[in-house]
Amino acid sequence: GDPAIGGYIDHTYLTLDTPEILVPTGGHLTFDLTYNVEAPGGEPDGYDGWDGMNVRISTNSGASWEVLNDASPAYNSTSLYSFGFEFEEGLGIGGWGGASAGWEAVTITIPPNYQNHEVIIRFAFASDPGYNTADDPAMFGWIIDDINIAGVLTNDGETSEGWTAASNVPIAGDLWHLAFTG
Repeated sequence: GDPAIGGYIDHTYLTLDTPEILVPTGGHLTFDLTYNVEAPGGEPDGYDGWDGMNVRISTNSGASWEVLNDASPAYNSTSLYSFGFEFEEGLGIGGWGGASAGWEAVTITIPPNYQNHEVIIRFAFASDPGYNTADDPAMFGWIIDDINIAGVLTNDGETSEGWTAASNVPIAGDLWHLAFTG
């Protein structure tokens, strides 16, 4: 998000990626979260949430991602408009939307087909173009803490070494053109 406004703006797609790790057999992910984003209601057909967040996994250095759906507490949306329509990922991209009841402990089971493989875990947040912190200052976005991935990688907010935070939305267009004149 944007610390200057204490939240997020429209058409945002932010990610936090872990370094590559080897997931052991029986691996799972735990972390704490709190969030407050646009509440579900009134979405177009096929969607049941607006802004939201989810956790993903990649085995090919981030070339493709799969949403990890075995979360507790469970995602409260099965198809977020922000990921699906706004960022063209299609129907069926689930995640958390609305507001949590304060800080919550989350556990996500990493499926067996990813265990004993090198993976990257992605924490993803997306917003649509219609409603944001400027419209409701209580909506601060998503905060995560005390990340523990299969006992192999931890982050309690004290280190960022090897972690990659990025915006998947270009900040500006192609403004520079180089040319040689004869």
